[in-house]
Amino acid sequence: AVSDAKLTFVSVESKVTSGAKLYDVRTAEEYGAGHFPGAINWSLQDIEAGKLPDTPKDTVIFLYCRSGNRSAQATELLKKAGYSDITDLGGLSDVEALGAKLIK
Repeated sequence: AVSDAKLTFVSVESKVTSGAKLYDVRTAEEYGAGHFPGAINWSLQDIEAGKLPDTPKDTVIFLYCRSGNRSAQATELLKKAGYSDITDLGGLSDVEALGAKLIK
């Protein structure tokens, strides 16, 4: 998932504050049960259906899902659609390891 060893959730949050996007690519039900601060629910199903984020293609984008599988698929789809700065944070436990706490 993440190659940048210095990445922390604090640095993700600060990038989101300055315009980056943090997408939770799980279902709305999963998102509702708990997600990370600042995360926007944008399900993999929507991305697969061609519903792409209405944001410039060079926007910094972070993705996560439950296990890392769907975020990897979403990363590939968004790259194919022309988005150029995507970081797959992996699954919930990966993001928690960066210092994030789930909120409801």
